[in-house]
Amino acid sequence: MHISQALVAIGGKARRIREEGVDVPISKSFIRVRGKPLLYWNLLSLHAAGVERIILCGDQPLQLQEAEVLLGGMGEVRFTDVKFFQDPGLGVHGLPFQVLDHEPAWLDEDFVFECGHSLMMPEHYRRIMNVKNDKNIIFSLFASHPANRRQPIVLSDDRIYVDWAAPRRAHYALAHPMVVDRAYANRLPFLGFDIAQILREYATTAQLAYVPSEMPPEFDVLAEMRCALPLYETYLADA
Repeated sequence: MHISQALVAIGGKARRIREEGVDVPISKSFIRVRGKPLLYWNLLSLHAAGVERIILCGDQPLQLQEAEVLLGGMGEVRFTDVKFFQDPGLGVHGLPFQVLDHEPAWLDEDFVFECGHSLMMPEHYRRIMNVKNDKNIIFSLFASHPANRRQPIVLSDDRIYVDWAAPRRAHYALAHPMVVDRAYANRLPFLGFDIAQILREYATTAQLAYVPSEMPPEFDVLAEMRCALPLYETYLADA
């Protein structure tokens, strides 16, 4: 399956890491690594993986303005189409539905759904694209950080289960980047735009697939950020 579009969330208030004392510029996507915003490295990797068109979603005009400036300074890295979408700030999981409602239609049938403050290898994007078919959705699978367990994920015989009745001691987490489709976006209102309901629904119907990542997940809390940024530094230094 050829997937060439990415929906990238670059907004948010970074409330949890701000409360822990981090001075976040604009949003987490603009935290700098090796002199560049994380969004720069994120888009560079998406482009290297074959993504040609992007939709950048922010809940503040400044986020979108800064992203436009950043794109203008990426030299030979050019996307064939760039769209900017100011979302109502209702949460990242609702973004595909909010963009789906745009007229004329912006979203492809299948697309990468990513957060602009993570850094993945191009090979990881290619792997999640290759696993996508017309019946499933793909999450990235990460080792769960003790400070942010996210969901109680159970792996068994290449299947994935979400055991919400279990204590939150899972060793794995599901997070962006994802590969989803327009059908997924249409179902989000019926699932309350809630990640617990989304995972339960797709796990129950055996439509939930995953690809393990060598890189850490997009970070929500300071402990995750402190693990992620040095790994990003090392990866970029060796790239």
